[in-house]
Amino acid sequence: MFELIPESIVEALTAANINAVTKFPASKLDRTAAVVCVSLKSARISASGCGNYIGLCTENGAVKEMYGSKAELVISLEIFSPADPRSGEPGCAEYAGLVREEIRSIQGLNVTEFEFGDVYYDADSEMFRSDCAAKARTLLVRELRDGELSAYGLGETV
Repeated sequence: MFELIPESIVEALTAANINAVTKFPASKLDRTAAVVCVSLKSARISASGCGNYIGLCTENGAVKEMYGSKAELVISLEIFSPADPRSGEPGCAEYAGLVREEIRSIQGLNVTEFEFGDVYYDADSEMFRSDCAAKARTLLVRELRDGELSAYGLGETV
């Protein structure tokens, strides 16, 4: 269930032409372009109702029973950026701004805070780095299909 969150965020950022990867499993970074590594720092899950029952909804004329949990999340967003070839300045702040704007538009994710961390040179990656974080709320929802609950997905914002 928890791996769904960073994977969904990476998918949405990538669709918006932002270079994004999940932090785990670790992958080698391309040092020629800015990238954001997404992971889940913490999650607080609570019941959305009796037995986590959300209710009935319709989609394309079909009635579905929905179940889910409320989630309060802290999402880690590690921004890595090479120095700008023209100015020699790191591009972390600009890239973090792009990430911030796009993460706020992800359907089913209600971002309530975005923290931009200090920019520093990271010797391991040989890039500039800024450790950012976003606090968000969502519903982790499942649908009842043929008597079985589906996999979790991000639901409507809470």
